[in-house]
Amino acid sequence: MVMLGAMQLVSTIRNHFITGSVNLSNLQEARTALAYLRRDFSSACPNIVSSDTALVQELTKANPFKLDAGALQQSSYPIHIIDRKKLSFFRFLYDSVPGKAAPTIEAVEYEHDPATRVLTRNSGGKTTQFKGIKEVYFGLYVHPANPEVPFLQVKIKVFDEQFARGATNVEALAINTSMAAPFVTSLLNNPSWNYTTLTN
Repeated sequence: MVMLGAMQLVSTIRNHFITGSVNLSNLQEARTALAYLRRDFSSACPNIVSSDTALVQELTKANPFKLDAGALQQSSYPIHIIDRKKLSFFRFLYDSVPGKAAPTIEAVEYEHDPATRVLTRNSGGKTTQFKGIKEVYFGLYVHPANPEVPFLQVKIKVFDEQFARGATNVEALAINTSMAAPFVTSLLNNPSWNYTTLTN
């Protein structure tokens, strides 16, 4: 029985390889994109701007995520998910200037182009592209244990037709994950914490 089970497992793996819908290069691109995003999002934060009214600043802190395609009518900038395929936010830089009162922040943007199957990262004047990405989904995930603190939900589908080998029922490989921003989590769990000293 053990040998039969092992043979069936090997056969299944071989069939997936023969009719596979993803190549290793594209899979590595997706993994690298997630590594970049996880590193960026680990220091994500809303950008509170002092030129906004106190009400706008407090609302941005209380609602650090914005989930729609509409343009922002304020200077303070939350973590913005646009059309489920574009993500824009600010993040603290780990190499902030020593002795500077306010830490340095920079804008980060991820946007997917379905036509070219490229996910593009823009930050600090530099552009990084991740190729072979069929589909990208950005959304919010809320755990029942702490519904007040949402997580970033990310789904990346990787596909390459030349590896489908003519199969008609081939599904794109989907990588699903969720990410937390410790600063945002702390901000929502401790709303009395004073962020106004870190405004621009």
